[in-house]
Amino acid sequence: MKGDTLTGTRRRKTAANAEFEFFLRADLSRYAGQYIAIVGRKVVASGSNAQAVWRQAKRRFPSATPTIGKLPRAETLVLCLRWR
Repeated sequence: MKGDTLTGTRRRKTAANAEFEFFLRADLSRYAGQYIAIVGRKVVASGSNAQAVWRQAKRRFPSATPTIGKLPRAETLVLCLRWR
């Protein structure tokens, strides 16, 4: 039984890694300022409300766990400062 759980966990981590890689590399500029749901390597839902996007993705892919992300409206600078 534990082996099945570990296999399922590994499979989900691999899927999440593929979805995150897609999120980083794909041209998602048309979704600027919106939430998106990714299943596999495809955007399956988008909109301005995260819960609505989640529900729409789960309706289309009930057995999948979508990855949800929000795309910034414009370029975003992430600055990491080291305080002493």
